[in-house]
Amino acid sequence: MKVFYVFLSITLLLQCGNEVVNYLEEVKRINKIPGNPKKAIEYHTKALKEHKNSNFQEAERLWFMAVKTDPVNPRYYFNLACTTAAQGKDSIAIEYLKLVRDFGNNKYYLSILNDPDLESLRNSIIYKSFFNDIRNKSGSNWIESLIGKKLIRKCAIGSCSGGYDVNFTMILDINGKIDANGGYHTRNSTTGENPSEPAEIKRSHTLISASWSVVGDTLQIDMTFSGPTKDGKLVFKSIKQVRSYFSKECQYEPEIEQINTY
Repeated sequence: MKVFYVFLSITLLLQCGNEVVNYLEEVKRINKIPGNPKKAIEYHTKALKEHKNSNFQEAERLWFMAVKTDPVNPRYYFNLACTTAAQGKDSIAIEYLKLVRDFGNNKYYLSILNDPDLESLRNSIIYKSFFNDIRNKSGSNWIESLIGKKLIRKCAIGSCSGGYDVNFTMILDINGKIDANGGYHTRNSTTGENPSEPAEIKRSHTLISASWSVVGDTLQIDMTFSGPTKDGKLVFKSIKQVRSYFSKECQYEPEIEQINTY
C-alpha cells in the first residue's frame, strides 16, 4: 500500500508539472490579436489577489486565462513569469520573459531588471546573458537608477519661470506609478502695503496623480493637477536633466524639454 501511495503521488506531481508546461506551450501558440481587454482585466485583478496571498498556481491559471482573452497585453505574460518564478519554475519563467521581450516594450524591460519576484532568475548565472541582453536593449540604465529615489522640486517665490511657487516630491516605482504630493501656486504681482511680505496666493494647483513611462530613450512623466491646470508632461533625456529639474533651490532654469507643463 505504501508503494502504491508513493507511485500515485509521483504520478500526480508529474501531471501537475505537465499542466504547467501546457500553459506555456499553449501561450506560445496563441495568435497575438486584440481580444477582450475588459474581461482580461477581470482575470488579472483576481490573479493579483491570488498572487498576493501566495496562491501562485491559481494566479498562474488566471493570468493564463488573461493571456488567452487579450493576447496583445504584455503585462499578463510578465505576470506569468513572476508567478512561475515564485513557484521555483525558473526555466518556465524565463520563457515567459522571452515572450515579454519580443513585445519590445521598454517599460517591461525595467520591470524585468528590478521586480523582486524575478530576483532568483537575475541571480542565476544560467540566465545572465538574457538579462544582459535586456539591459542592453533598454538603453535606459539611468532611468532604472531613479526608481525608489525621492525627487524634490522646490522653488522659492518667483524663482521658477512664470512666477510659480513650487513644492512637490515624486518617488517612481517599478510599475510606472509615482508616489507624488505637493503642487504649485501662482501669486498676485503686488504685495500690498508691505513690500517685504509675500504676495497673496492667487491660485493653487495640487498634484493629485502622476505616472512615468519610457518613450524611446527618454523618461516621460505625466502629471494631473487640481484646479484650472488639469495635466502636464515632462520629458527627460538624461540623468543630468533630472538632477537639474529636481534641484532643491531651482537657481537656474533646467535643461529640459517641457511639453504642456503648467
